Amino acid sequence: MDFKNFDPASVYDSSIINAGPDSRGFYFIAIRHDTTPMIAAGCRWLPLAEAYAHWSNRHPSKPALHAECLAKLDLISTIAKARDWSIT
Repeated sequence: MDFKNFDPASVYDSSIINAGPDSRGFYFIAIRHDTTPMIAAGCRWLPLAEAYAHWSNRHPSKPALHAECLAKLDLISTIAKARDWSIT
């Protein structure tokens, strides 16, 4: 699935969190999974902890984009916890 061109209006489900697009147009989407939210963004498909590790090291020359990606993950984490999703 091409998550850059994802249409968020086409899907609503309590097992999906749409954190919206970053400034490049890549949507950050979380899918409820057994042990942790799975994050889809651009060509990435990662468990939440691995997503944090991945984006913690990305875009060091673009501080605003770097902060934006981490903020998307923080939003997903906050909503997932509020929905009582398992997070490991």
